[in-house]
Amino acid sequence: MSSPSPSPSPSPCSSSFSSQRYRIGYALSPKKVQSFIQNSLINQAKQRGIDLIKIDPTKPLTQQGPFDCVIHKLYGPDWNNQLRQLSLHHPNVVVIDSPESIERLHDRTSMLDVVTSLKIPQGNQTFGVPNQRVVYESENLMDSIEEVGLKFPLIAKPVTADGSAKSHEMSLVFNENGLKMLKKPIVMQEFINHGGVIFKVYVVGEHVKCVKRRSLLDISEEKLNSTAVDEGLLSFSQISNLIAKNEVGGCSELEKAVIARNKGKGCCCSEVDELVEKAEMPPLEFVMELAKGLREAMGLRLFNFDLIRDSRDGNRYFVIDINYFPGYAKMPEYESILVDFFCDLVEEKRRKVELDVKENQEVRCGYAASPMKVQRFIQNSLINQAKQHRIDLIKIDPTKPLTKQGPFDCIINKLYNPDWNHQLYLYSLHHPKVVLIDPPQAIVRILNRVSMLDVVTRLKLPQGNQTFGVPNQRVVYESENLMDLIGEVGLKFPLIAKPVLADGSAESHEMFLVLNKNGLKKLKKPIVMQEFVNHGGVIFKVYVVGEHVKCVKRRSLLDISEEKLNNMAEGEGEGEGLLLLSRVSNLVVKNEVEGCCSEVKKVVARNEEDKCCSEVEKLVEKAEMPPLEFVIELAKGLRVAMGLRLFNFDLVRDSRDGNRYFVIDINYFPGYVKMPEYEFKRKNSAGEVELDVKENHEITSELISHLFLFFYICTTAKDIN
Repeated sequence: MSSPSPSPSPSPCSSSFSSQRYRIGYALSPKKVQSFIQNSLINQAKQRGIDLIKIDPTKPLTQQGPFDCVIHKLYGPDWNNQLRQLSLHHPNVVVIDSPESIERLHDRTSMLDVVTSLKIPQGNQTFGVPNQRVVYESENLMDSIEEVGLKFPLIAKPVTADGSAKSHEMSLVFNENGLKMLKKPIVMQEFINHGGVIFKVYVVGEHVKCVKRRSLLDISEEKLNSTAVDEGLLSFSQISNLIAKNEVGGCSELEKAVIARNKGKGCCCSEVDELVEKAEMPPLEFVMELAKGLREAMGLRLFNFDLIRDSRDGNRYFVIDINYFPGYAKMPEYESILVDFFCDLVEEKRRKVELDVKENQEVRCGYAASPMKVQRFIQNSLINQAKQHRIDLIKIDPTKPLTKQGPFDCIINKLYNPDWNHQLYLYSLHHPKVVLIDPPQAIVRILNRVSMLDVVTRLKLPQGNQTFGVPNQRVVYESENLMDLIGEVGLKFPLIAKPVLADGSAESHEMFLVLNKNGLKKLKKPIVMQEFVNHGGVIFKVYVVGEHVKCVKRRSLLDISEEKLNNMAEGEGEGEGLLLLSRVSNLVVKNEVEGCCSEVKKVVARNEEDKCCSEVEKLVEKAEMPPLEFVIELAKGLRVAMGLRLFNFDLVRDSRDGNRYFVIDINYFPGYVKMPEYEFKRKNSAGEVELDVKENHEITSELISHLFLFFYICTTAKDIN
């Protein structure tokens, strides 16, 4: 019932390593300790020179140990902060796995996105994910599933997938009546007939084990149609081991066999077990490549995923769930596989120690970006300072195979397309020691404004008097009515209309200020409608370079009172209701704006000679900066949660509450050298212009200094995998 793992290379824990013992700390829940840390595992590890040490999460982690490696499955801000402190004080310790990588699997809204972005070598087999849709509190379940063409039966899953009992409470939905019994928000996933067999693929570093388990039997259209209207919902704990929570009526005897918990009731599972026994395993090479692709893309080394085979096409597979640090004790020969993995970690640590000796070695940092980005970013000041610190910046040609360029110690990139991502994937396979800043799977999450700001709403940070959030917003698709939908979620005018894509292209910056219903009629869908928050005409742009954070002030839209808004809404002319903007932080009207009040014209005036901009500049000059500690904590939280090290975010302060802030946009690898709108270009005296240039020069020099230091740390630090 299991596929063989690839033969491991000679263990680094034997021979030359036999005289030295290694300490691996584990931090797990009591239940996980009981099932995972068994005597058989402890004894095999000891024989290979490895001691497994229990960590007490109630005590400071930095005061325990020493450890060569830490494995963990604890969730929460306090524990994540413990791990950060450990990395700061003990950079030699290998942490398996990083909290920011693990956290991505806790949300089924986007959990399977990584599968759709994979490109791996395939034979006859194809793979994908089931059609699914997340339905939020304000949405109608039936309307939402029809919108994306979902068909019954459906699997209803909780949005959160943190390993808790609640995250496993799923339901099989047969009809509309079943939908009415569900609580939102919830993920609706189309059920795919897969012959009553599920394949659980366990990944432990480079070791992969695939096993068969029983699952839901196929459901024919006839069976679906014959299901009673009032029996439209079946609740269970796991797809792979279905357990009925309540008595199930109207099911066939074979269906009862699948969901029955008590084998002693004459409802045995023998028919289902026969299906599992006879089921052919997926091709080993296909499973290995899929597991490898997921491991590289997610940056995780301890996980499993559920794989099913389409009953209609024996070569078509679907990944339906991914779980971090699963129940390995249920996996055949789990002890030897885990001990081999521990030995791999020991070897990894040894290699890092060897690299430390080469501290005088030159670092080669490759960069790949658009010609315009290269021109702005790779300036002489950066090149010269980098050379002084033995860092060479090497231009990458994206039209040539990346594997044939280099060698590189580090790669920074700002190119967005599947071919380039595949290039990076192949390069990582051939050169696993090269540090990639940042991985495509982390970058791609902020290229879509539908979910870009979700990370902000999930942050839990230590705060003083300041609070933060995101503006109320909604994405509107082709088939939806703009006015109906913004009314549905309670959005109020004025609104900012933004493109769904945020890939840095000119189109992604084409935004609109929508003043009334008339303005809505002129928008093209799909589009993101974000409620405009009055923020005093000032926006704060926060630049992040690794652990360095810089916050600067820029001009923005003036506040729009209800009185002004009502005045604008009175007319029904074609030229009213919509203002075209290039960026919220530097509003530029591309066309003549008619019917707007004079104060709005002041904000959007393009003519640099127009003295009306002086009022906006005064607002910026007088604006108080957000508390530095608050900005740093917010930047740190975003960096960890997104797994990105080069980005900026736009922050505004609520005019109604000086301690309330909103994150309105996040951008990857922004213009660090010539930051957006770094000059107001005042024309009343040359001295004022020079002052602005000087201010920017100081910021630029500081950021450049941190950039080359950042490159050096990334390629030499011992805690970088």
